[in-house]
Amino acid sequence: MRFSREELVGSAFIALGITLFVGFFYAAIVSKLLPPYENQLLAAIQNDWFMDHLVVSLMVLLLTCALDTSCDNCGCLSALAEHEDVQTCMK
Repeated sequence: MRFSREELVGSAFIALGITLFVGFFYAAIVSKLLPPYENQLLAAIQNDWFMDHLVVSLMVLLLTCALDTSCDNCGCLSALAEHEDVQTCMK
């Protein structure tokens, strides 16, 4: 079975995205639930709270913007979804 170049590049991006998501999920959530490590690198990942603060801040920002219906085309996600160019690309 032969794949085109676009399919291979797309597959590589999907694999990279899955790998980054799994690594982030481990660092942000799973490592906090495990017992303390003796390995210094794993202990540093486990004790890193910067990622947790970053995730919470981004979630608040995205939810605030997504739920804000008071603006007219001021960068909100709801205004972006109503934009004609975005709707054209989604068809």
